[in-house]
Amino acid sequence: MSYYANLAFQLRLRRLPEPQIAEILREVRRRSDDSGQEPAHQFGSPGAYAAQFPKGKIRSLPTRTAIATIGLAAAVTAVDMGMNLFANSRLQLGGVRVIFVLLAVEAMVVIAAIAADHRLPRSFRDA
Repeated sequence: MSYYANLAFQLRLRRLPEPQIAEILREVRRRSDDSGQEPAHQFGSPGAYAAQFPKGKIRSLPTRTAIATIGLAAAVTAVDMGMNLFANSRLQLGGVRVIFVLLAVEAMVVIAAIAADHRLPRSFRDA
């Protein structure tokens, strides 16, 4: 993973908005190009450099989606367990228990969220 993608990820962990992340990345690239040094030499590790920016308040959309999906999966699992305990039946989709389908969907959503949070902002890629 490039320094810039790692820095973008670290900044998203700090909940910075996308326009600010893109601006920080452009500034790091400009200063690295001007000095002729690699970003890691000039700014240190992406995590250490990102730590100097104050935390934002809103998680990234992929992270919020993953959290909502986990909540939905937990609720459906609770319903399925309740049905199994009290009615001796299970939620099924075809012949497969719904909780197994949700587990597969949840895994895909979490993997997609991680990949999306590691991407470079579009405005940085296009510049």
